[in-house]
Amino acid sequence: MNLGLEKKIALVCGASQNIGEAVVRDFAQEKAKVIMLSRDEKKLKKLYDEIGGSKKGHSYYSVDLKKKNIQKKIIKKILKKYKKIDIVVHNVGGSIGIKDPLSSSDKWKKVWDFNVGISIEFNNLIIPHMKKNNWGRIVHVSSITSLNGDLETGSVPYSASKAFLNSYIKSMGRKFAKYNIIISGIMPGAILSKGKYWDKIKKKQPKKLKTFLLNHQSIGRLGLPNEISPFIIFLSSTKSSFACGSIIPVDGGWF
Repeated sequence: MNLGLEKKIALVCGASQNIGEAVVRDFAQEKAKVIMLSRDEKKLKKLYDEIGGSKKGHSYYSVDLKKKNIQKKIIKKILKKYKKIDIVVHNVGGSIGIKDPLSSSDKWKKVWDFNVGISIEFNNLIIPHMKKNNWGRIVHVSSITSLNGDLETGSVPYSASKAFLNSYIKSMGRKFAKYNIIISGIMPGAILSKGKYWDKIKKKQPKKLKTFLLNHQSIGRLGLPNEISPFIIFLSSTKSSFACGSIIPVDGGWF
């Protein structure tokens, strides 16, 4: 299947490891030009070299996306170099250690900013350019906990922020579909990502993991980043033209 991604300019936020890394590698395989954003410059540089570097039209920027107004600076640099952005994958998010449901509203806002606000700031800058080109794909990585609550990892602010994100995706997908800008999302379930929650549970609390898999996973195991990335790649492609506002669960049959 030809996904029509060759020479497309794809921006991946949260690109240096796990799902983001898998997405970058898949884009490179499809011959897209990938722009990678992450805080970890060492991992970015390694990935950049492995997918062909500047010879293949790729680039990377080591940035902390939680910094104020950083999105405007980055987009300005990217547009100066590439003239356009065809695809954006928003793979930034997490509980940032805030799990208490009775946390202050300021702490809730910090979680919201990390999981939603950063994406909104980027989209506000990028969508006007996509409208001019009458083409664009924006894919958000949400979470299955946006539907069933984050009872396993214990962060209510995180699951609530992802539920907000889902509504944003639906509304924005409908709003900009007429410009051939397809805004969509995926909801991964329990993914074995290096250094993240389930990786730590597997190493430190194997009995807890066994109980979770028995009681909540139809497939009986954790998912892998490279089982999530193909869905993101498809939603980023020319083949996703009827998927405006779609949010796809990829969760191993979580129940």
